[in-house]
Amino acid sequence: MKKQLILIIVFTSILCESIFPQIPESFNYQAVLRNSAGELLKNQSVTIQVSIIENSATGDVVYREQHSKITNNFGMVDLQIGDGTSDLGEFADINWSNITKYIKVEVNIGSGFVNMGTSQILSVPYALFAGTASNLGDEGIYTTDSDTLFVVKDHDGNPVFIVFPDGAKVINNQVVKGKVGGFAVSGRSPTKLGEEEDYLIVTPDSTRIYVNDTTINKGKVGGFAVSGRSPTKEESQKYLDLTKANYFIGHESGQNLNTGLYNSSLGYQSAYTLTDGESNSFIGYQSGYNTNIGNGNLFMGYQTGFSNEDGNYNTFLGYIAGYSNLSGRFNTFLGSFSGYTNTAGSNNTFVGDSTGFFNTEGNYNTFIGTGCGNRNENGTENVFIGNKSGYSNISGLKNVFIGHLSGLSNTTGHRNIMIGSAAGAFAETGTQNIFIGTGSGYNSINTWGNVNIGYLSGYNTTTGGSNVFIGGLAGYTNSTGFSNTFIGIEAGYSFDGDYGNTFLGDHAGYYAKSSHKNVFMGAFSGYNNSQLDTVSLSNVFIGNSAGYNSIGGGDNVFIGFQAGYSNVFSNSNVFLGYESGYNNSTGGENVFIGMNSGHGNTTGRDNVFMGLNSGYHNTEGYENVFIGWLAGEFNTTSLGNVFIGSCAGNRTREGHSNTFIGLHAGYANTIANNNTVLGAWTADTDTLGSANTLIGAHVGRQIRSYGNTILGYNAGPSLIDGDKNIFIGYKAGFNETGSSRLYIDNQISDSTNAMVFGQLDNRNLRFNAKIGINANPTQWENLNIEQIGDAADIRIAGEGNGWNFSSIFLSSNNTENLTWQINHRISNDLELTYYNGVSYEDMVTFPDTGGIVINGNIIPMSTELYSLGTESTTWKNIYSLNSVIVTSDERLKTNISNLDYGLIEILKLRPVKYNWKNSDSSSKKIGLIAQEVDKVIHEVTNTGNDEFKTMGINYSDIIPVLIKGMQEQQVQIENLKTENEYIKQKLNEIIDKIDNR
Repeated sequence: MKKQLILIIVFTSILCESIFPQIPESFNYQAVLRNSAGELLKNQSVTIQVSIIENSATGDVVYREQHSKITNNFGMVDLQIGDGTSDLGEFADINWSNITKYIKVEVNIGSGFVNMGTSQILSVPYALFAGTASNLGDEGIYTTDSDTLFVVKDHDGNPVFIVFPDGAKVINNQVVKGKVGGFAVSGRSPTKLGEEEDYLIVTPDSTRIYVNDTTINKGKVGGFAVSGRSPTKEESQKYLDLTKANYFIGHESGQNLNTGLYNSSLGYQSAYTLTDGESNSFIGYQSGYNTNIGNGNLFMGYQTGFSNEDGNYNTFLGYIAGYSNLSGRFNTFLGSFSGYTNTAGSNNTFVGDSTGFFNTEGNYNTFIGTGCGNRNENGTENVFIGNKSGYSNISGLKNVFIGHLSGLSNTTGHRNIMIGSAAGAFAETGTQNIFIGTGSGYNSINTWGNVNIGYLSGYNTTTGGSNVFIGGLAGYTNSTGFSNTFIGIEAGYSFDGDYGNTFLGDHAGYYAKSSHKNVFMGAFSGYNNSQLDTVSLSNVFIGNSAGYNSIGGGDNVFIGFQAGYSNVFSNSNVFLGYESGYNNSTGGENVFIGMNSGHGNTTGRDNVFMGLNSGYHNTEGYENVFIGWLAGEFNTTSLGNVFIGSCAGNRTREGHSNTFIGLHAGYANTIANNNTVLGAWTADTDTLGSANTLIGAHVGRQIRSYGNTILGYNAGPSLIDGDKNIFIGYKAGFNETGSSRLYIDNQISDSTNAMVFGQLDNRNLRFNAKIGINANPTQWENLNIEQIGDAADIRIAGEGNGWNFSSIFLSSNNTENLTWQINHRISNDLELTYYNGVSYEDMVTFPDTGGIVINGNIIPMSTELYSLGTESTTWKNIYSLNSVIVTSDERLKTNISNLDYGLIEILKLRPVKYNWKNSDSSSKKIGLIAQEVDKVIHEVTNTGNDEFKTMGINYSDIIPVLIKGMQEQQVQIENLKTENEYIKQKLNEIIDKIDNR
């Protein structure tokens, strides 16, 4: 795949060294190579092909050569065009004088040459045709077509006065100084013809130089230079060159200037290589020696900025400060050796001896103090202030080190803030740390995200990260622990090697060693935690000396002055309040809330005590819940009790599994078990029996029996020794003293008027009330059952008594016992039976095989309103021993007339055989079709009201039509008989006549 390359190209012509130099055979070419992503091609082998083209970019190639090069760390290559391997033409044969030239560049990085473009050579290197200068021999005055206007020579042929287009030069080769004498150089002002102006006056006691600032129409602004020529006639050496645009003072200072402006230099070879740079000030031996096109630089001191080439706007002050700078910009180096190795680093400020000495490419650094940032190479955006602060930093970035030796050993760590003498002195590769205070974070070799504030805070941390240590000696011993927060003098002093702890307060967690996820807040809180190298985790101690002696265990929360003070090794406790859980040693999973709550607990576990002095005397009791002022105060060893309310269960010592809720509930109980008491002043005057449930104020205040359930205000006040009673309601069972009784009512009542009364021992239950289910009973109903959105069901089931599984009796309460029974018989039939006081009669039976057996007549309530079956649901057969009688009494009829139908209609009927479609029977049926009959005798058909309008035939109504047809047929028969008799008579008469012949 062809790569796109980007070239940054610099052409440099070989300049003449003298008026008539040797003609060079090449000129410099420099390029920077980048790929299509803009990334430098560093240290990569490339082949560059250069072609010289005449007349146009597509003209003839007169010369072509190739160079094999390796780019440097900046993707840069340097070559001399003319020194390559040529495969077309000779470089020396190129005519540079008057034909337009173009240069074409191609680059091969391994996949073939890529054309980088063709551009015109706008300024032909004049050194390539300097041989055209016209030499006028050894005459005293001569001219050239280069830069010299004329020359005045002495008798030995040495130039002593040379005039250039922009000035004049006087050369004095006399070695022996004269005692007296002098000279002056003058010129005429173009604005004051005929008047002379002095430019140089040399007298035995002074040398004065004048510069005319007036701009003239021709040539450059005037200037002055002082040079010397050696006896061997070598080129003259400059010592002073002052123009309106540039001031150069010193041997060979600024001697190679080309177009540069507003430069000032002072010192031997200062600005020696300067050609086109502007606005530079160089002071000192070889200061800015190699600067050629750099702008706006200030170099003061021996060889300051010596190697700088194109770096801009730098300020270097001090012995060889910024010596190696090449292209770095906007740097300020103040101090001997400061920024000595810097090459391309920019925007740095180094103040102090040897500050940033090894910095090469680091940017935006500020180093202030002797030796600070000394080893920095490419670290960026650092601020080091103080003697040797950040001394060893190499590539660390965005660090702030302030104080003597702060960040001394940091090499690659970044984004750290270290303030204070020796703060983070031995930190090497840590990141994002903040160390403030003398020696804070001193040994942090490779830590991250720590905040140490205070004298020697986090002193020994080496690799632990994300810690916050604030206070003198806070977290002093920690080495590898991480994600801890210690705030306070010597907080977490002995801690080492674990994580997630928060200690706030004077000496909080002082002896904590291997704990993690603990929170200690308050002076001396958790002081002895994990002192014996036992693991302590996830504890919260808040308050002065809270959890003071705790050495192990976890998941505890102690809040309050000396809360959990004596705790040794326990887990999952919560103590809130002044000296709450004070004596607890190994008891676990307790919750004590309130002043002195659980104060005496030692090994008791799984307790919840809430309220002043709640569970105060508990020692070994466990699984208790005491909530309220003095609740369970005297409990010692009991278990499983729940006392809620002021003084609830106050005197209980050993009783277990009790629940007392309410003011003074169960107050006087001592050893009773398994009671549930809810309500103020309930069961409060005597020790209870066991297994009682008492709910309501003032309930069973004298009770000492067992197994009672009493609910309701002042219910069962008379009960003392009665057992297993159930009283529900306001003052229910008020006068009852016995056992196994049930009262449900809201008033004082006995068995005859209590809404519900029961004899539990006899399993009898009495309701003195009407009952409604999902509805209120009305005045007509003792039981009303309704169900909204579903069927209302009653289920009665029994195992059977030899006759029935279950029965419902409907009886009268009169003197005569008349009863209807609905029985589910053992035979599984359903039977309706009537008892007349003497015997039972089965009136209706529904056999389990189906059907209905009726012992009696079936009589409709009204005439002509009801039917057996429907148009679509019919009876298969109707059986009758005698007949089916249809009422036909003339007294019940009106509008009687003779029937119009008869034999004709009967003859139109079509008797058929058929099978029913929806019948399982395959036997043929006979009959008529209702639709056909309807067209003939409409009155005998019926159309149902069902969705199919099913039609039927009343066959009994056809009988009158059949009778009428038979009658008509009989008339026809009688007529035929009469006619036959007549014919027979006539026939006999004929026969007789024949016989008598």
